[in-house]
Amino acid sequence: MAFDAGFYGRRSVLFDASSDASSTFTSQAHWMGDYRIISVELPVTLNSGVTLEGTNDDGHAVALNTIPSGGTWSTLTRITNAGIYSIDPGFAWIRARRQSNDSQAPVIIQARS
Repeated sequence: MAFDAGFYGRRSVLFDASSDASSTFTSQAHWMGDYRIISVELPVTLNSGVTLEGTNDDGHAVALNTIPSGGTWSTLTRITNAGIYSIDPGFAWIRARRQSNDSQAPVIIQARS
């Protein structure tokens, strides 16, 4: 029997450390609406940091990346130092943004219901 029986968990990699993701400055949106415990892991210290953004916009528009220009993404937090950070829940979708000089830094989200 698993320790967390009855709880649903999810691990999402917003950015990985591969060269495939090195030119991506905005991650795909990930659904977080079902979770009440959310943490983000940044394994390395970044020069410019990572900005985490959240929105409650319509799921189809977010998933298809068709939110109108300027959209309704709000900044949740900005992280520059390596570590694991807790994020307050209450948003439906999350994404990350980074600068080109931090192009291969991984960003990982852990979420639990």
